[in-house]
Amino acid sequence: MNSFDLSLFNFLHASADRWFLLDWLATLFAVYAGYVMVAFFLVTIMKERDRKKRAYAFAWWALAAIVSRGIIAQAIHFFYARPRPDMALGIDSVFDYVGASSFPSGHLALYVTLVAPMWYLNHKRGMIYAVVVGLMGVARVYGAAHWPSDVLAGIALALTVTYGVKRLLLGKEKIGQNKEEEKET
Repeated sequence: MNSFDLSLFNFLHASADRWFLLDWLATLFAVYAGYVMVAFFLVTIMKERDRKKRAYAFAWWALAAIVSRGIIAQAIHFFYARPRPDMALGIDSVFDYVGASSFPSGHLALYVTLVAPMWYLNHKRGMIYAVVVGLMGVARVYGAAHWPSDVLAGIALALTVTYGVKRLLLGKEKIGQNKEEEKET
């Protein structure tokens, strides 16, 4: 833990357990918003008429999520067991969570992988997903489940993996363009 983590954590966590509505919103975004995001993503995929686009978006998200959260974040948790703020500072968490290691945030390593594929399918929903993921990160710190650097590391990990999977699936092609459209530009 460094001064950045402690200062920002203290700022965000200062109101915890004081106002029911803030605690409720933090729990909503930190614990439950991800499930809603996945459900709406799957509905958006099912409504997509273009079969290739639908398959690509699902493969992009599934591979990125597995690599980011299921492999890399888990390996880091195994080899680097950083205590969560509530354990390190001896305070109460706003909500219950599973796991003792906090670096990087597994929630953010998973749910950030939804943003780019959703943007690919629907720009407006992609923007909403980006905002929800940001609020999720703030809520995880507010609730004492993560240090700010855990959240930033989870976001950076997911963005890097999501971009890498996109490159793997498409090579040098641009997202949303086929070769005929590329010749026109």
